[in-house]
Amino acid sequence: MVIPIEKCNPYVRAAEFQHAVLEGEGHRLAYDMRLFAVLEGNGTLVIDKQECTVSKGTAIFIPLGCGYYFRGKMRVAVLNFDMTRACDDKKKAICPSPVNYFNKNAVFDKAFVIGFEKPLVMHGCNELISKFTDIVTAFQSRDAYSDVVTSALAKSLLADILKITDTDIKPEKRLAEKIQGFVRMYASQISGNDDVARYFGYHPVYIATVFKNETGKTLHNAIIEQRVADACRWLLQTNASIDVIAESTGFSSRPHFCTVFKKHTGFTPNKWRKNKL
Repeated sequence: MVIPIEKCNPYVRAAEFQHAVLEGEGHRLAYDMRLFAVLEGNGTLVIDKQECTVSKGTAIFIPLGCGYYFRGKMRVAVLNFDMTRACDDKKKAICPSPVNYFNKNAVFDKAFVIGFEKPLVMHGCNELISKFTDIVTAFQSRDAYSDVVTSALAKSLLADILKITDTDIKPEKRLAEKIQGFVRMYASQISGNDDVARYFGYHPVYIATVFKNETGKTLHNAIIEQRVADACRWLLQTNASIDVIAESTGFSSRPHFCTVFKKHTGFTPNKWRKNKL
């Protein structure tokens, strides 16, 4: 059964970090879907008869029943999941089997999401790493909300992957979305356009031009807006001083922070905090 992404309701059966253990010789077939994100190291992924170099930032989707193995030492985040909850009563994961020992009757759920019918190898997907990490963290918390949180995050991750692999989305739009994700994560640490350009491997002028054309705002303004948004969370969720918040969100000084914050919100940080609490 093939379903569209909007009908997807993932069931995450396992989510973990694996440390330098992905070595093998000979294909193995999984009984559910697999998503990998390479966190450290590099190596080779062998799918059927094709070999592909993988390194930090590579994201990999392996459909059930697809033969694969890795060569090399890498630290990865790995998710075992189904596209629906048809088999959410079967909570124990099954290790991939060598081809000759694969039991088709043990497959959990044969439903596929459109766009995930075949293996996908996506390089330079550092912006997805945080979602993999969030899923592993939520899964391992084992609390009352773990299941629903991992399912929601997995669906969001699948949607992000579809965006990355959608050939109808022009490269400039995809790059702008990646930059937006990078800014959300690292606004406090970005000193200027050069930092963003260096991360993505482009010239600063090109990065700035693409971002402005696709979003309608300058990269500098996007960074400042994110810092202000981060500062608002600090003001609401912590008792930290204005000096600490200014430094933690990437502003050069308290006066600079207060000036920028008031320009964007209409209030000083202290006044804004008092109004919201």
